[in-house]
Amino acid sequence: MMTRIRVMVGGLLVLLVPMLYLAFLGWTAWMLVTTTMQTFERWALEPGWGGKNIGICAGLMLGGATWIWFFKPFWMKGEKPISKLEMHPGAQPEWMETVLIAVEQTKAPKPVEVCLDSGCGVRLEPLGGVIGGLRGRHRLTVGASWVGVCSEGQLTTELMASLGLSPAGVSGRCYWLMEGVMRWLNRAASGEHQAKVDLGPNKGYKGLAKRKKSWWQRPAVMKLAKGYEWLTRRPIWMMLILGRVMTRPALSEIELACDKAGVKMLGGEGFAALLLTKERLRLASLAVKGKLEEGMNTDRMPDNVVLQTIKEMALVGEVSEIEDKETEKRRVWALKKGGEAMLNEGGAASALVRRFQEICRQLTQTHYQQDLGLSLNLIRLVAVGEGTQRKVDEVALADIQRYFEGLAHPLRPMCGLVEEGHSTPTEEEMREQLVVSRRMMAERGEQARIVQKEWTMAWQRCRDLEMAHAFALAGMPMDPRQYGLRTHEAAVYREEIDRQMITMEHSDDSLRAIEADMERRLAAALGLMMSRPAGSCAGELGEMAAMLPMWGMAYGALSARVPVLWEMRNLVFALESLGLDGQVDGFKHAEAGSELEAQGKALEYLVPKIRHCMGRLLADLEQVEAPMKPGMSLAQWLTEGVRFPGWETQAESVASGHAAMAVSDRCEEAYQTVFAWICRAAEAAEGAWGSRQATVACERPILGQFGACEVESMPRNLAMAGV
Repeated sequence: MMTRIRVMVGGLLVLLVPMLYLAFLGWTAWMLVTTTMQTFERWALEPGWGGKNIGICAGLMLGGATWIWFFKPFWMKGEKPISKLEMHPGAQPEWMETVLIAVEQTKAPKPVEVCLDSGCGVRLEPLGGVIGGLRGRHRLTVGASWVGVCSEGQLTTELMASLGLSPAGVSGRCYWLMEGVMRWLNRAASGEHQAKVDLGPNKGYKGLAKRKKSWWQRPAVMKLAKGYEWLTRRPIWMMLILGRVMTRPALSEIELACDKAGVKMLGGEGFAALLLTKERLRLASLAVKGKLEEGMNTDRMPDNVVLQTIKEMALVGEVSEIEDKETEKRRVWALKKGGEAMLNEGGAASALVRRFQEICRQLTQTHYQQDLGLSLNLIRLVAVGEGTQRKVDEVALADIQRYFEGLAHPLRPMCGLVEEGHSTPTEEEMREQLVVSRRMMAERGEQARIVQKEWTMAWQRCRDLEMAHAFALAGMPMDPRQYGLRTHEAAVYREEIDRQMITMEHSDDSLRAIEADMERRLAAALGLMMSRPAGSCAGELGEMAAMLPMWGMAYGALSARVPVLWEMRNLVFALESLGLDGQVDGFKHAEAGSELEAQGKALEYLVPKIRHCMGRLLADLEQVEAPMKPGMSLAQWLTEGVRFPGWETQAESVASGHAAMAVSDRCEEAYQTVFAWICRAAEAAEGAWGSRQATVACERPILGQFGACEVESMPRNLAMAGV
């Protein structure tokens, strides 16, 4: 009862804020009119204009313009909401039943509309602004990203918290009055209503003389403009502070009541975990926003923003503290409160929404077209896995690119490209080879970059087409025109994939000739290190020389499996884009002709291929030691902590397929780590022993004419012979 009284008192008090603002505008108008009349009277009675009168006239003109500018907050437009999709009881009975349960528990008015959007929150908003809230017309909007990461219990708790903000009767309408006025004040005080004036310098055109800056672009004028903007917001800031003081008791009481209900439903630990999950989702959404900005520059956008956010959240990791201080206080309070949960968490909330992934893709495309203003015919929708911010060792990539002067692809093997000779090279011949290889890299560098770009584009296109092929098998819609195709059929995509594979093979043949020079340089540098006892090398060189055999064996083993990794990445990206991991339990009860039964056809194609690639990737790796963790084989390293439920049922196949994604991620990470270590060792060897110039001018690469180094401690796979 006290909460309702405080809400009604706060709603009545908050009405004083716009009234005070209007009173301020009336007072300033009266002051301007009075001053203007006095000025005209002075001009009429006193002879001449005088400098004083001219200054007063200029001040009155500036004051009149400022007074008119003060009215801007009253007709400014709010932030454009993101696109929504309305949910209907006939199409989504399970979802609407959950909403009705939350309505009954909170005894709140039933929302007029229930919608999904691509966001990550749950909010209740009035239809038609504050007037709609006063009339009791509300829209409940749930972010699909939140539905994809929460459980049924967490979703119900969030729905109850949002619906509880708007109780029935006068108190509910007073809440919307407070909420609307405070939202208006926050928007006005933040300066969002101010005209966006480009105060930066003209960019001009290349090749033309620099244009003279306009007078309004000079530093002094810009500072005056910023100062004027700051000054005109002072009255709004004062009103905002006053509004917060008036509404804080009521809003705090409502928030506390909602938190108590959340703790009652989920328990103290459960509610605290819910707040941490929301924080992780917020961080993931920020990462995805950056990905979308990058994608708009490259015209490659993720096919499913919701699934992209969910995958990014898995990479955020555990969050132990929330940045927002108020939310962190709520979490600490919930942990101290404790208590048992009254509501079971249940299964994944996404299972309550029929055709969840298809709806998410529809929301994504609508978001691109209506919110971002993009044309789907001009952008390429790519697999979610391609744009996911995976764990990348930036230092490792930098080591690879530094040694090979930016010519090496971090996911292409550089081992076994040179035929094995029959004689052991001398140190002088190795130094000569270093000179020749560096010269050949400089001569062919531009050609290597062009061919590498063609190969990368063909590989990307294969990934995109594998996703489209999986969608066609699963009966999921997709526009084939973005791939230059006319029909959305699996056979058509398969033919285009085969054509792209031929393009990859042609580019691969050209790249191998260029990469052979780089392998000769790598092998010659490592040969200089292995041609002398490890004990004779001082400091870090000695440690590298002692560990090189183990790292070299791992590099050779992983290099031989990189082509398998290419194929496996394409397949697991396609499986991940289907978004079936949240509906694993549904496959156990899939009915004939249902959506899950149709998606099973895609699994029948993808899962056997993924399983076959997994076998080829891990074959014989039990015999190769993982240099990152001595005493453990590479097979154990790649599968550590990864669970494979099995491949018998469709539910097990989906879970195992996503486990294969984790293995492929770890294999990519392991290959780049080992490759970077080998490059660091070669760079150190060149710096120590390869600095002397060759005595014989080499007309062509010579490393293929002499055999592998026969030092016992040198692994054969690094000795120019291949794996």
